[in-house]
Amino acid sequence: MRGNVLVIPIEDSIIYVEPVYITTSNQAAVPEVKRIIVAYGDKVVMRETLAECLDALFGKGNESENTDEQPVPDEGETTFVPDTSKNAVDAYDRMQQAFKAGDWAEFGEAMEDLGLAIESLR
Repeated sequence: MRGNVLVIPIEDSIIYVEPVYITTSNQAAVPEVKRIIVAYGDKVVMRETLAECLDALFGKGNESENTDEQPVPDEGETTFVPDTSKNAVDAYDRMQQAFKAGDWAEFGEAMEDLGLAIESLR
């Protein structure tokens, strides 16, 4: 079952986040998030976690495969902050909880935090 699409504006662009749930025939059971779909620009990814989606879209930052050498960013380019994807995931989780609880003030704050975390990934 697909969840609600979250449309998150970030400066002059938009990122879309949609959870995909697995459900059972038991009406009392709470659906479980199995995948996350994230779209940014012309890229769409689906992974098990929001962090994996963000890594797929924006790269893993300063991690280099098979080398200890760190890449040097181009002038004006910001480097990936490792805690940023965790901050984005935490904000997304807070958004989900606030949505379920109907706490729209917390939902808005968490959405703003998610936007800031994603913006810092750019």
